[in-house]
Amino acid sequence: MEKKIIMGLPALNFQALLGLVLFAATFFLVKLIRGVQTGRYPGGGAILIYLRSVLWLCLVGGLMMFFGALLGFRYV
Repeated sequence: MEKKIIMGLPALNFQALLGLVLFAATFFLVKLIRGVQTGRYPGGGAILIYLRSVLWLCLVGGLMMFFGALLGFRYV
């Protein structure tokens, strides 16, 4: 039996949607990191290291969620 998570949405569909949201967050973080590097936004080296670690976390999480949902592995 398929587990329903939010408003009747199956768990694998929710997982794929979560993967897409994490990919969108990845693109936002890339824009933010580029803005800090060019001086448009304030920040230094420590902020860049933090943002890059969050970037990789979002990228790997998005890949795991999305391709896991495609292959049928349920993480959520």
